[in-house]
Amino acid sequence: MGFRVICLFLDDLGRIKNIIKDKLNIISEDNKISDTEISIFGYMSLHIKCRLKPNKNLNNEQDKMPFEIQVRTIAQDAWATISHYLHYKKDSLIPEEMKRDFYALSGLFYVADTHFSLLRQKQSEQISIKSQ
Repeated sequence: MGFRVICLFLDDLGRIKNIIKDKLNIISEDNKISDTEISIFGYMSLHIKCRLKPNKNLNNEQDKMPFEIQVRTIAQDAWATISHYLHYKKDSLIPEEMKRDFYALSGLFYVADTHFSLLRQKQSEQISIKSQ
């Protein structure tokens, strides 16, 4: 059992992770973004396995039931959805001559994510300067 949280910007991932850590008991974390080799692109997402914190209004079984929260950006979700459709558990794999392009597209999604975050940061800086 689990659910997915989709956010706009890469730096939102850390904020969402901190909220989850504050509100839930973390069992494990699989960071498929920063824990991946820097030269490899493909599936990127933050997976957090957790449980509810003990609550006197819940029975013991509900507190113990683990679940997973996947946290990713819109761009990461788009890549995951498309690659799942084209590649994941398919009998007909991506043709060998197209694999480089397939993973290069993942890199483009990553660059888009990075630049959207940079644009937001610069926008915030401009707003801050103008309000002084």
